Amino acid sequence: MIQYKLANEKIKEAKEANIKADEKERDAKKALEELDVEKKKVEETKREIEQKKKEADEANRLAKEQEELAEKKKKEAERERQRAEEANREAKRLFAENQKKEKEVGEKSKEISTITEKVAKGFRMEKKELLRAGDLSRWSAYQGNMNWESAKKKCASLGKGWRLPKRGEWQVNFGANQKLLQEEWSKTKDRSTWFWTSEEYSSDGAYGFYVYGGLVGSGYKGSGRRVRCIR
Repeated sequence: MIQYKLANEKIKEAKEANIKADEKERDAKKALEELDVEKKKVEETKREIEQKKKEADEANRLAKEQEELAEKKKKEAERERQRAEEANREAKRLFAENQKKEKEVGEKSKEISTITEKVAKGFRMEKKELLRAGDLSRWSAYQGNMNWESAKKKCASLGKGWRLPKRGEWQVNFGANQKLLQEEWSKTKDRSTWFWTSEEYSSDGAYGFYVYGGLVGSGYKGSGRRVRCIR
């Protein structure tokens, strides 16, 4: 009886030990499951950290590129500024030179204008007449051989502004176009190289111009001389 009781107690203890073992096994399994979950979390966190690290590295790389680009643009901007300053200095220098040249040209123009006026006055002409005298487009074709009065009327008949040339106009034309006057304007059937001028030296005398030699001479108004007009 005592042995039976002891056996039951042993069985009971064994059952309790098995229950406790099962509980411990369940606890161990649960702990393993929780550990596995934590391990997965750690792995996920690790992957996130790796991803963040990659993103951070990429961000750093981009930031470095942006910094290098900004530095490059800064250097380019500095070079452009230096070029702009150099161009500005050159523009100022050229402007100053241009002003100086304009002043010199203005002074030279005044000087030339004064000389031209003096020369025109010496030739008994207006300044514009002196400047136009060498322009062949202002001279007419050969009009024939005739007396002085007829020559004046012939020029007037050509239209507004046409007239006999002054002595000075002939002289300027000869100086500017000597070869043409000697080779072309001297070739006429009457073989005369004297042309009338508009200027008189007496009531019955007027000046003429010798186109082959470039000389001014006097002549009787009633005599025949060649005629070209000017406007």
